[in-house]
Amino acid sequence: MSCQITRESGGRPSRRRLGYRPPDDSGMGIASLVCGALVVPSMVVTTAPATLVMLVTRPDSGRSGREWVASAVFFTAPAMLTLLSLVYGLVALGRAPLRSRGFKTGAAGIVLASLQAVFILLPSIVRGY
Repeated sequence: MSCQITRESGGRPSRRRLGYRPPDDSGMGIASLVCGALVVPSMVVTTAPATLVMLVTRPDSGRSGREWVASAVFFTAPAMLTLLSLVYGLVALGRAPLRSRGFKTGAAGIVLASLQAVFILLPSIVRGY
């Protein structure tokens, strides 16, 4: 008794077929761009809670040693979105073939997050705001 196994028609297309193009997986690159674009709006959103924390932790005179709490509240969401943008961009660069849409959007997300980190986040953190 012999059993023949046939390939079903719903299977994966062969790469050798003429005109076959692999799917362009640009999801991670787009996620990188979105996270990078949300850094500045997240700073606007965290301004009110950071101001409230600053008013609560600030003493009447002198220093309390808790000035870092307002900075932590203000920079938590932007720093996390920047890191996510960098990670998604690096994953997109690793997965996508060179010169594809996923590679380009991943590179754009990395550049955007890096520029925001250099011009917005780092100087503020270094100065202690």
